[in-house]
Amino acid sequence: MLIKLRENFDRALDITSKKGLPGLTNAVLVKTQKHSLPEKVYGNPDFIQIETSTACNLKCVMCPLNFPKESKEELFPHLSKPSFLSFEKFKKILEVFPTITDVRLSGIGEPLMNPDLLKMVSYCTEKKLNTQFNTNATFLTEQKSVEVIESGLSQLIISFDGYSKETFENIRIGANYEKVLNNISNFIKTRKKLNSNSPGLVVTAVRMKRNQHEMDKLEKKFLDLGVDNVIIKDVVSPSTGELTKERTYTKEQLTECKCRWPWSAVYINLEGNVSPCCYAPHVLLGNVFEEGKEIWNNKKYTEFRKKMVNGTSSICNNCPEYGVANF
Repeated sequence: MLIKLRENFDRALDITSKKGLPGLTNAVLVKTQKHSLPEKVYGNPDFIQIETSTACNLKCVMCPLNFPKESKEELFPHLSKPSFLSFEKFKKILEVFPTITDVRLSGIGEPLMNPDLLKMVSYCTEKKLNTQFNTNATFLTEQKSVEVIESGLSQLIISFDGYSKETFENIRIGANYEKVLNNISNFIKTRKKLNSNSPGLVVTAVRMKRNQHEMDKLEKKFLDLGVDNVIIKDVVSPSTGELTKERTYTKEQLTECKCRWPWSAVYINLEGNVSPCCYAPHVLLGNVFEEGKEIWNNKKYTEFRKKMVNGTSSICNNCPEYGVANF
């Protein structure tokens, strides 16, 4: 209890020092509404995830970029060709939500392929934002590691889905097991050499039937290597298709809404289209460049929150983050 109170106090001090009283007020509103779950919310989200790239050098089995052509064209039309978010559009998005405290600069593609990515990170650092992005680490050379560390990034999240070479390369098609492991190891060494504690280094794995037997060994491997944390999440798949066979959770686990994304965070693709979360980027609730901050309480958003609370959101009912995650 005392530890939790101390954590909340430290968080409040951190937000106040970076965002002043307006930021703290917004944080209190968000925290309160994550419990009360109103259809219409006050204040603004405190976390935004911005897609910076739809290009990728891999063909991961669980990625929308590699869904069948018909499904991809229907659900993700903006993925028809590789694109990057411009720095100017990125700044416009941040202007819409001045009280945010945390930003994730990744979506469906590989962020490090965007030539402006670290410029965006540095800009967020200047704005005193906690910033993170996901990467497959194939571009994480020693020089790039130095640039990432010096940008002021708060957290680097590396996706790695198999303990063994065979499992890893059969999931992350196009990646080289030894090369990615070496990149991760060199990043840890470079961070130590630069006498830096940041960015925090997290390895994430998507648990599927084909790799679930390796998750314990994978976690131990990376903690022994020196990463700061390992997070394992269940695969999120459409309601139909081959990927549904990879689910490791049961429908019975999804009986209660525990997800709080629609009350605290937004997902924005590189065209400015807003979705309720990173697991449903095909559910469009409006466009941030057209509606600005009004999008947070437009009709589509309030209806979506209502359906989530009532358990009638068909999009969310098959998602492990809906009923298993603890936000």
